[in-house]
Amino acid sequence: MLSCQRSTELMSMQVEKRLSATQNIGLAIHLTACKGCRNLQKQMKTIHQACKLLPEQLFKDSL
Repeated sequence: MLSCQRSTELMSMQVEKRLSATQNIGLAIHLTACKGCRNLQKQMKTIHQACKLLPEQLFKDSL
């Protein structure tokens, strides 16, 4: 089974690109067993979705 550290890395990668079948299966198995990582994945998805809703101008103004 994957470690929490490796699962976190895969969850981060998952936001940016598609994972391989092996990576997806490993992550799914880990998430089934690890409540902490399931919670982290939910938080990461929420943050990613919220960022997509922010106007692009907000990012330009911060630079």
